[in-house]
Amino acid sequence: MAGMTDRHGGEPDPMAPAAAQSAAAGPVPLVSVILPAHNEEVLVGTALRSIAEQTLPGWQVEAIVVNNGSQDGTGEIVTAMADDLRPLSVRLVHDPQRGIARAKNTGGRAARGRYLVFRDADSWLWRGLLARVVERAEAGERAAATRVRAETTGARDRARAPEPCAAISARPTPSIPQPDSFAWCLG
Repeated sequence: MAGMTDRHGGEPDPMAPAAAQSAAAGPVPLVSVILPAHNEEVLVGTALRSIAEQTLPGWQVEAIVVNNGSQDGTGEIVTAMADDLRPLSVRLVHDPQRGIARAKNTGGRAARGRYLVFRDADSWLWRGLLARVVERAEAGERAAATRVRAETTGARDRARAPEPCAAISARPTPSIPQPDSFAWCLG
């Protein structure tokens, strides 16, 4: 796409593992969806399928799963599913030191997309969510949030992202750097 550049200057992130770097050689995606995951082998597949089923063409989206110190089969599930979800690029990045903020930062560094969307690995995205994020971002929104609706009443609710509510614009704050184009969806 004319006018779009890779946030990493066209080079793979040197901090990303070799598998992630080799995946970086493909077309530059428009959207990077970052999924921090700690022991999510049961639900990470649902999250990845919901990304693959978006209305944006798969080659415009990459999913980055940050395996954040998992002791289950999270990484193996992601690796096993990657080929079946093509043309979606699925990249697995390992960060053994636990912490959601750390995992999001690791995923953000590995991301190649113009727009970043952060979701939980136990969530699924409404089918048109990424197209809506791009539409709003390209209309000038600097940041947005989506609501999340829990589908259970259990102590550890598993959630999904329903149709997006109206995007909430973030006013630029001098103390927080504001990139020209950035969509931030909270999970």
